[in-house]
Amino acid sequence: MEVRPIDGNELFGIIKLIDTDIIRGSKTASWLLDQVLFDISSMKTLSNRDEPMSPYPDGDTSIIACPCCGSGEFLHNEDGNEMNFCGQCGQRIDWEQREDD
Repeated sequence: MEVRPIDGNELFGIIKLIDTDIIRGSKTASWLLDQVLFDISSMKTLSNRDEPMSPYPDGDTSIIACPCCGSGEFLHNEDGNEMNFCGQCGQRIDWEQREDD
């Protein structure tokens, strides 16, 4: 299953779809909905991850890692080229923010 970033408008649309009178009429379903809404509200959205960040989180250019999820595994494609987004979490990567430039 492919995972992709989600933006705030999509989250609002999801909330509108699942927050219905039928769900609210069931104690168990309502409790589950409240849990899901809490989880959704605490998630980082694409709007935060769309801001480019350096792949060198601590400034050390010998260590490459996503500043959001910490993965260094998905920052290059199969050919070894630098990707514009982390393949793990979707964080936009700015390869120009190098400390040695």
